[in-house]
Amino acid sequence: MGQRRFHQPMDTVLVRIRKWHIGPNGIRVLCGWSMNRGGYIVAKSSPSKQLTRGKHSALRFLEFGTLDVATFPSICAVAGADPFLRNQCMDRLKRSLLAGEDAEFSLTTFDGSSPTTTFKTVYAELATRSMFGGGRRLVVLEQADDFITKNRTELEDYSTTPKKSAILVLEPASFPATTRLAKTIEKEGIILDCAAPKEADALRWILSWAQITHRIRIETSAAELLLEMVGISLGLLDQELAKLALLTSGTESSSFQAANSTTHSDGSLPDDSCSDTSTNPTSSAQAASETNAAFHSNVVLSPDSAADPKSLPMVTVQMVEQLSGSWRTRGVWELLDRVLDGDVKSTLEQLERLLISGEHPIMILASAAATLRRFAAATRLVTFAQQQRRRISLRDALQEVGVKPFLLNRAESQLRRLGRPRAESLYTKLIEADLALKGDSRLDPRLIIERLFIHLAVSNEQQAKTNS
Repeated sequence: MGQRRFHQPMDTVLVRIRKWHIGPNGIRVLCGWSMNRGGYIVAKSSPSKQLTRGKHSALRFLEFGTLDVATFPSICAVAGADPFLRNQCMDRLKRSLLAGEDAEFSLTTFDGSSPTTTFKTVYAELATRSMFGGGRRLVVLEQADDFITKNRTELEDYSTTPKKSAILVLEPASFPATTRLAKTIEKEGIILDCAAPKEADALRWILSWAQITHRIRIETSAAELLLEMVGISLGLLDQELAKLALLTSGTESSSFQAANSTTHSDGSLPDDSCSDTSTNPTSSAQAASETNAAFHSNVVLSPDSAADPKSLPMVTVQMVEQLSGSWRTRGVWELLDRVLDGDVKSTLEQLERLLISGEHPIMILASAAATLRRFAAATRLVTFAQQQRRRISLRDALQEVGVKPFLLNRAESQLRRLGRPRAESLYTKLIEADLALKGDSRLDPRLIIERLFIHLAVSNEQQAKTNS
């Protein structure tokens, strides 16, 4: 860990360290309690390691506290399919490499998809020194895929001997590592890989981002559920965390549960644009604004502007279930629970609501299939273990195929109710339904999905009578 930088000299601030976090834009943040200042503080720390040439993951790049504009390579590629990570990296580069009041004069941005953007104009900008903003110029090529394709030879030649007085940043969505240009930039410059992170990295990011950026705490099980519902899309996850922060600000978990435990008289789900008059969005937004300002200006937050993490609102699994995702997403999850719980009447009612709202049977099946495939895989594990004269519990099998710990009890109960014969046929049933919905059957798609869910929802006794 690098040197800790406090607003006051270190000998005047006695700190009991609570935890190090990765804050917005990768700043390492120390959260602790100041003994002689009587309050909770947040301070920044720059890692001692230096960013080297080569290829780095975007999340790793965002961990670096500072970037030295004097030693930063003259060419860089910010590439990957995740637009949120690309934007975060670009914001970080601009803030770190452009300094001073006249920094805007040292920045030039081109649209790489525009036919008027040629290599000649870009090179002329790279070769021009700024008259006002001192230091090196920063030339950014946004949406650079088409530009790279058209000017690959010129870029390959330039990347071997780039202008030292400027920094060229390419921002393509796709940047194959096998091309000569990618190999040259990796050797002479820096490539920031903005591909979607692994699930474990995304989970750690959620826990840190929620507390530092949105000023909320989130249970690990709630973060896992949010990741399961939204997927590994950091932009969408950030939006969901922002929504949770607004809806839970100033509200304790118990009062939230009491206020949100009711449903409409017809059992339908609430609308997406739900609001809670007991929440205070302004306070949450103000806290986030003050926190970000402290990160960027290297100022220690006062006790009034930065609360102890224990005092931050806690987001629970129930809150994520009720507030995260669209109501259609929550509706499909609720539908599947009713199917696996064996409630045929509620299953048909919930399916009716989803279909009336415009949800297509193919999308409903796709959302439900992930859970059902895990049940099928767990059943196969148990069957295979028995064939090998080994014992494996149903709970262990479910955990091995990826069922989250906070869902294990319910999943085990649902799979036992489903029974081995139907669980073993899940793969076949899912394939048959998928093909039928995509044209292999002349039946109404609604009838196809209804048949599948009724087959899974009826009791074992009813299923035996039907088969006989």
